[in-house]
Amino acid sequence: RFPIGNVDPVGDDPWNRAILGERRPVIGNDVAGMARFLPETDGLVAMGYGACACFPIVVAGATRGVVALLGDTGIFSPKALADIDALLPIAALIFTFEGISER
Repeated sequence: RFPIGNVDPVGDDPWNRAILGERRPVIGNDVAGMARFLPETDGLVAMGYGACACFPIVVAGATRGVVALLGDTGIFSPKALADIDALLPIAALIFTFEGISER
């Protein structure tokens, strides 16, 4: 079981540069793709995951959160990614509520 609400340190690594700096998603649709961005790939593979997708939630030009998804190798097809992308504005709505970022 993957911990919910985990907070990772912000550093100068590929994941943080993509999500926070470039405000673009990070997709690892197989173990090698995951390993390019996630130092904890071995632990995720041990839990049975073979793919990850992390999408920045951008509000007013700043990354305010991340939707992080895990699944089987190859699960993030172009259609699945397009469907997820269509839902991200709904996820961004939560950050429009006053005080939400302080929680």
